[in-house]
Amino acid sequence: MPTLAIPKTAQELLLNGVPNTPFLMTLNISVQPKNATMRIFQTGNNRRPILYKGPQKKITIECRSGRIFMGKCGNATHFEVKIMSHE
Repeated sequence: MPTLAIPKTAQELLLNGVPNTPFLMTLNISVQPKNATMRIFQTGNNRRPILYKGPQKKITIECRSGRIFMGKCGNATHFEVKIMSHE
């Protein structure tokens, strides 16, 4: 997977009360239109995004800090993220 810079249009999600060590987080993500794609950057200096393709899914990612970045790509017009759990 190529190295990519976090787009300036990416939205930063700040997570309260997270540990200082890596942990797993389950997210419920929905994107519009239903076949659109999102990029999830796990930290500010991680340039290899996780690619997510809609419509709606629960995914589990490793989070290494108290923030992640979400960026729309292609034809994505809207997205919603709900934190389901973290361990």
